Amino acid sequence: MFDTAAPTYTQFSIVQQHLFDTVLPTYPETAPAHILDIGCGTGINTFKLNQRYPIATLTGLDQSPAMIQEAQTLHSGITWTIGNADTYTHPTPVDFISSHGSLQWVNGPIAPIMARNLAPNGRFNLHMFGPETYTELNQVLRMGWPDHAPIPATRFRTADDYANDLANRWGRVVLSHTRLTVAYASMPALLKAIKHTGTAMPTGMHIWTPSRLDALDALYHRLFGGIWATYTLISIRNYD
Repeated sequence: MFDTAAPTYTQFSIVQQHLFDTVLPTYPETAPAHILDIGCGTGINTFKLNQRYPIATLTGLDQSPAMIQEAQTLHSGITWTIGNADTYTHPTPVDFISSHGSLQWVNGPIAPIMARNLAPNGRFNLHMFGPETYTELNQVLRMGWPDHAPIPATRFRTADDYANDLANRWGRVVLSHTRLTVAYASMPALLKAIKHTGTAMPTGMHIWTPSRLDALDALYHRLFGGIWATYTLISIRNYD
């Protein structure tokens, strides 16, 4: 689903980029030697790591060939690799792993991904969207279109799930939450932002008729006073 969003991701991922800027101060002051960025997309946030750590070796990993092609076009001086986070093993262990808005799509624990790719005493700083993301949209769809399946974000794991997963191997981890509520001009504008950043809606867009959109838009305004979307970000790292 992310291949089709590659040409539009950088333009429409304003929320993802803003949230990364919010958590970037939690990254180490001293540059890691080699950073692996898992789920790098078009590389916009990997490039920010490159600016912060110009002497570090950076590898951007994404399962989407189209995303990697965009990254190669937009940003030089970074190694771009196509691979699935579930199975990828870096040729040599790295001393730092970053991942932003990606690992919530992994089926199963994420600790094995860290263990396979991190050097001894390696560090990670990971950010996953939490289950409260798109709370308003999900409520509107359940009330106004009850036969419609919830959007994928409602199946995201909780902070405790990630903490228990990683703490079993690394002991104490540092956990934090970021919450952002964004206003959109209309239902189509919100749905367009979702579509163009790669989050697939389970129902084909062709059945989002004008009358259905108008009805959902009216319900959205009645419940929330406007078209709002909440984004919750779970951040977890293994260093202070």
